[in-house]
Amino acid sequence: EAGEANVNATDAHGNTMLMVACQNDHKRLAKLALRHHADMDAQNFQGNTALHFCYIYRHEALGQYLMSKGAVVLKNQEGQTCYTSPKKKRRPDH
Repeated sequence: EAGEANVNATDAHGNTMLMVACQNDHKRLAKLALRHHADMDAQNFQGNTALHFCYIYRHEALGQYLMSKGAVVLKNQEGQTCYTSPKKKRRPDH
């Protein structure tokens, strides 16, 4: 419809709103994206999914939530799943 944003639109790296929400542990934004039919299994230009971002940035609870909603564990271009991708260090405020 006119005036509605494309929830699956991507940035210059192929990241969707759901991926960015997962990277930053914004569960409310992730839920909003899902209510508007975000593609949970979309892959960016490196092959990473929203699940990759959840686990790379150590937001496991959000990753478990996505899986409860049907997200699939896929491999990225490096052959890594969300479980085998290198993890980022936790920030001191987390």
